[in-house]
Amino acid sequence: MGLSFASFSQDQAISYKSIEDSVFQAGDKIKLLEIFYDSENNEVLPESYSTVNSIAEFLKKHPNMIVEVGVHTDSRGNHSHNEDVSYEQAKKLVSLLMNKFGVDRFHIKAKGYGESEPIIPDGEIADAPLNKQGILHQINQRTELKIIEIKN
Repeated sequence: MGLSFASFSQDQAISYKSIEDSVFQAGDKIKLLEIFYDSENNEVLPESYSTVNSIAEFLKKHPNMIVEVGVHTDSRGNHSHNEDVSYEQAKKLVSLLMNKFGVDRFHIKAKGYGESEPIIPDGEIADAPLNKQGILHQINQRTELKIIEIKN
């Protein structure tokens, strides 16, 4: 039986745009699936490169945008460690986008959020069955693009 997310806080819902959308405004967020990081050195893993390439193509298609790469962790582990890890992962993704995929550094910024903006709050995870809690924590681990500014 699948896990239903209907029971989780509606006030925690985030409205995401798709990278394929054609109309954007400042503040829009795009959730990036398939971005995986090495747990030892925070490098973006090669199996994520097709998604990274899609991000690069998106940014090249929209050269008037300034975006933030934001990485989020779950709440397991030390709070300051989670902030450090998320920032390092965001920096590594930005560096990869610039150095390997040709994205202009003036159009992209890195931000680590740590565990500060969960999709599913810890209390709701704690109330879930034990065999579902890991999955729920993984939902909070994510990489997003946030459109900071669109220049005319």
